[in-house]
Amino acid sequence: MDKLEKDKDALESKLSKASSAFKESRDRLYVNKDRVCEQLSQGSALVEFVEFWNYIEEKEWLIAFIVEQGRCESPFMLSLGPAEDVEKAVRAWREELERRLRRR
Repeated sequence: MDKLEKDKDALESKLSKASSAFKESRDRLYVNKDRVCEQLSQGSALVEFVEFWNYIEEKEWLIAFIVEQGRCESPFMLSLGPAEDVEKAVRAWREELERRLRRR
């Protein structure tokens, strides 16, 4: 498998040198933390949610990874708690928002 991956990389590299269009499309697909941070506007942040099984609590758990514009070198993790509790809170918020929008 490693050999196939190296072969693929070598062929892509060759193709990139021969075709600027291929190189540009490949470069656009390559995403890393620095490229994401460059796109964040002033005062914004990127939030990635991850749900996983918490073996200590024995339930689904939700955490968020947050990258703030201007502080990309130090992303942080925030534990949101049991996924079920977060889902209930989000559902209640959405229902309240819909009620308020219907009253307008």
